[in-house]
Amino acid sequence: MPNLKTADFAQSRQPEALWALGTTPVMVPQTATLREVIDYLGDDSVRGHSCVLVVQGQKLVGLVTDRDAIRLVVKGVDLATPVCEIMTDSLTVLPVNKPLSALNVLDLMRQRQIHHLPLVDDDQRPVRLITIGSLQQALQPPHVLKLQQAQSRMTTNLVTVHPTDTALTAATLLAEYQVSCVAVVDPSAAGVLLGLVLRQDVLRFQARQLNLAELPAQAIMRDPQRCLQLNDSLWLAYQEMSQHHLPCLVVVTPEQRPLGVISQSDLLYSLDLRELQTSFSHLWQSFKQSDSQKVEIWKSHSSELERLMQGRTEQLEEQAKCDRLLTTLTQRIHESLDVQDILATTVGEVRQLLQADRALIYRFDTAASGTVAVEAVVPPWKSLLGYTIEDKTFAKHWAEAYRYGRIQAVDDIEQAGFSPCHIGLLKGLQIRANLVVPIVYDHQLWGLLVINQCGSSRRWRDWEVRLVKQLARSVAIAVRQSGLYQKLQEDLEARRQYEIHLQQLNDELEQRVEERTASWRQVTEKLRQEVDQRRQAEQTLAQTNQQLQAVLNAVPAMVSWVSKDGLYLGCNHRLAASFDILPADFIGQHVGFLGQASPFSQFAQDFLAGDANLISQEMQFSAKGVASHWLLVAQKYDQGGAAVFVGLDISDREQAKAALQTSEIKFRSLVEQTNDWVWEIDRQFAFSYINPRATEILACPAEEILNHRFTDFMAADEAVRFSTILALLVGQRQPFTQLQANCLRPGGETVTLEISGSPIFSTEGEFQGYRGITRDITERKQIEVDIRKALTRQKELTNLKTRFISMASHEFRTPLTTILASAETLERYSHKFTPEKQQTVLKRIQTSVHYMIGLLNDVLTVGKAEAGKLDCITTPMDLQQFCRDLAEEVQFAQLGTASAIEFTAMGESRPVLADEKLLRHILLNLLSNAVKYSPEHSPVSFNLNCDAEQTVFQVSDRGIGIPPADQSQLFGAFHRADNVGNISGTGLGLVIAKRAAEAHQGSISFVSEVGVGTTFTVVLPLLLWSDHHG
Repeated sequence: MPNLKTADFAQSRQPEALWALGTTPVMVPQTATLREVIDYLGDDSVRGHSCVLVVQGQKLVGLVTDRDAIRLVVKGVDLATPVCEIMTDSLTVLPVNKPLSALNVLDLMRQRQIHHLPLVDDDQRPVRLITIGSLQQALQPPHVLKLQQAQSRMTTNLVTVHPTDTALTAATLLAEYQVSCVAVVDPSAAGVLLGLVLRQDVLRFQARQLNLAELPAQAIMRDPQRCLQLNDSLWLAYQEMSQHHLPCLVVVTPEQRPLGVISQSDLLYSLDLRELQTSFSHLWQSFKQSDSQKVEIWKSHSSELERLMQGRTEQLEEQAKCDRLLTTLTQRIHESLDVQDILATTVGEVRQLLQADRALIYRFDTAASGTVAVEAVVPPWKSLLGYTIEDKTFAKHWAEAYRYGRIQAVDDIEQAGFSPCHIGLLKGLQIRANLVVPIVYDHQLWGLLVINQCGSSRRWRDWEVRLVKQLARSVAIAVRQSGLYQKLQEDLEARRQYEIHLQQLNDELEQRVEERTASWRQVTEKLRQEVDQRRQAEQTLAQTNQQLQAVLNAVPAMVSWVSKDGLYLGCNHRLAASFDILPADFIGQHVGFLGQASPFSQFAQDFLAGDANLISQEMQFSAKGVASHWLLVAQKYDQGGAAVFVGLDISDREQAKAALQTSEIKFRSLVEQTNDWVWEIDRQFAFSYINPRATEILACPAEEILNHRFTDFMAADEAVRFSTILALLVGQRQPFTQLQANCLRPGGETVTLEISGSPIFSTEGEFQGYRGITRDITERKQIEVDIRKALTRQKELTNLKTRFISMASHEFRTPLTTILASAETLERYSHKFTPEKQQTVLKRIQTSVHYMIGLLNDVLTVGKAEAGKLDCITTPMDLQQFCRDLAEEVQFAQLGTASAIEFTAMGESRPVLADEKLLRHILLNLLSNAVKYSPEHSPVSFNLNCDAEQTVFQVSDRGIGIPPADQSQLFGAFHRADNVGNISGTGLGLVIAKRAAEAHQGSISFVSEVGVGTTFTVVLPLLLWSDHHG
């Protein structure tokens, strides 16, 4: 076989038989599935096997270990996968007749890093399997291990999980780190060790087809009953692993915090010849150091031997006690079939043997609760007999694990990693140490055998756990026997009751015969009495007939009795009086005997000939020559042998009905012709009636409106608002008027409606819905909006007029005053003025006139801009030169202390197309304002930036700034900021600048801060002259 490697190395020791070093292997064919392998490896009853050999025919082709199975489960491999696809086929094997020693085999396994070594015969058929566990059972530990401490061989890289982590997490860690176990620690108790999860534990629960992702780690862990201390010897570890078939032992501190782990391979590899030689060398060095250390080592060795001998002796004595107790209890179980007596005997004996404070049996009533059935407790600890305990967490997370044999041995609840509420519950029950073993009956969790230590913590020994476990099995057998015995007793009792019942029936039969004889004697007497009673009944019947006839005669209807043959049996006086004959004259006559062909005759004949038992019909016929409307009701009696006919004149009702129909037609005509939408809604606010006007208002057919609601024709937010208001009104059953809402037509048009309605109640006062009218007020609402806009516009015009009058009265007053004063001065004193003085006065008059003309031009310009008549006539111009001239003009026009204008130009200086007049309006206004509103000697920045696409003008000052409240209205006509004080101005310059910029298809914006300054930016998309006149 190409994948099998046969080890072959020189013999180093005396040959030994390899057969004794191995165990009988478990073999499966190549067609076996992964599920079958997991079922075997996870079987509790199989101990010592951790791998399965795969054979083809009888030849070995591969193997699957428990480590492989864990890895495949974590990867989510399909459990139906054939084992031939997942097995390890590169194997190391040994011939079974190879003369090798156990240490040679161990050295081979250590070198090859394998834990399973198949032994094959000459035909390559597997016959034995050597594992680490089988080698440990075969090899006797050398005494030198007693001189080596656990800390010398332990692996400190211990993998841990928390109790609430999932079992799948634990399995993943086992596969990822390739370790034998994972320690479960309590994160809330400084990492105290709670339990261990071995590979076999994971496979056991996987074999039961449980979901590992839903199980917590604490549900599959086993209690760490055997742990090592740092100073314990490796010899003790070897003995513990060999006796209890453990793959590893955890090394812990005195506080039960895990420090590391020692595995079977760690111990066995320490038996290597080189390792032993090194150990002896170290020991010899230690012996040579000092005599005192030698004495201490020998003392430690002797003390260890004495401790082990004493422990073994105590273990044998305890085992004898267990055997005696099990024999005694088994005998008592066979002697008694009373389950209560058996349970009481069990808890009493086991409490006395284990010297525990309390022993009890807890029986489940449901999956989450149960009652303490029996108990044995010593004072001063309180009794829990009859105590009911309910724990839903147990049913969810632990019941399944206990049903499959989980045992809980808690040495100290404070160190067990329980939750605070769980610890509080156990303290309330006076429990310090706890041993819990399940009692399984018919594959169901029947109860729990519980041993408590109440006063102090207690370390539960292995023999104690085994004893309680065996007692739980015996109790389960006793419960089953008691149940069978009770079933037998119930069957016997049922049979006895059946015999008693038969005797009672026989006695009752004899008694009935006697009673029947006596009853016949009473029959004659009763017949005689009945004859007398019959006479009295006939008299009573005659009296009743008279009373009934009186009642029928008083009924305002015609009543008659007719036989199946159509003969009158009788009638009331009202019917006879209608034809002026006596009631007796009707008896024996055929229906219609009066010779008149009436609809009633045909109605009566059809009913008598038909199968119906009850019928009613309306018809018209004449009585005494008067045509009337009648309601006829007929019902058969005497098993169809006769019938009674009742005729009621309903002419008045029909007339009222006709009048009602006429009124309804008028009302419907009025409703359908009205200009309003008339509607009716049910209790779910759905339309049950609409008039034609509704289809005109909503522009959709009636079938798309009926059975819908108002909100179905509204936008989402409008529907929420309307529903809230309507629900409030309807909840109070109150009428409402002029409730406005906006609806949407299919085309998207909005319709404003005014809705009014009143509640509808049935005759019993039950609410039925609402009825009302809806009016289309869309045009009215639009008119209201137009009126409000007109009022707003009127208000704006009024404000504009007020600002204009204020500006005109302020700005025109000063130049007019100057003109008037100068003219009066010339008039009075011209003869005294020199020609130069006269020219000065005349120039002052001219300046004032030019100022007023400028104001009027500004007003006219604003008017043109508002009317859309501000034309932009572009001509070629040099912007840089234009801006320099303009800056010098403004600089020269300043009086007194000047504010310097700092002009900067960027970009190429090329002719562009622009309206020079409008551009002058923009820049002159911005520069004048910057100088006007800046303090003295404060420079004004004037920047020009030209590129191929646009031109940017920027004017910045360090003046008074513009308040935030005025910035939104800054470009409004005649508007000035509140902080300008006595500085003159019209409020038109920025309006003209904005309109001039827009005429160039540009924009103007500003940034300002009060007390810091203002920057205006004008962006114009000016065109280069060269682009249009190449």
